[in-house]
Amino acid sequence: MRKKRTALMIQVKSAVQFGGVFYD
Repeated sequence: MRKKRTALMIQVKSAVQFGGVFYD
């Protein structure tokens, strides 16, 4: 289940880079 957590982290990081406005 560690790979799934890593995938989630990657998706979150991608979202931050792609849509940082949402996090800002």
